[in-house]
Amino acid sequence: TGNFRLRGFRLSPLAGFYGVFPLGETRYRDSAGAKDAYPWSFSLPLGWTAGLEGAVIYGPGRVVAGLRFSADFGTVTIRNSEERQYRRNMASLYLGYEFGFYGGKSRGED
Repeated sequence: TGNFRLRGFRLSPLAGFYGVFPLGETRYRDSAGAKDAYPWSFSLPLGWTAGLEGAVIYGPGRVVAGLRFSADFGTVTIRNSEERQYRRNMASLYLGYEFGFYGGKSRGED
């Protein structure tokens, strides 16, 4: 990532990779309320992400907003009575407040 700054405003593009780690079976509940679970696996448990984040000084911290897009390299396989495969493509929009616990730099330096 690289940061572009102008009078208290920061714009940060980002790009990178992520890993997916299974934490259990795929669980679901149908419209009738019945629950079930199936084993699943990834053909390649990696993906990529790219996005843009903006921040502006507000009080002791910054108001932060961003947009990210992420996609898996491999496919997810769910094994039940028939085998189903899918690949995830995700967009995320977020808004938050950033503040630090370490005061090593002043607000203007970042």
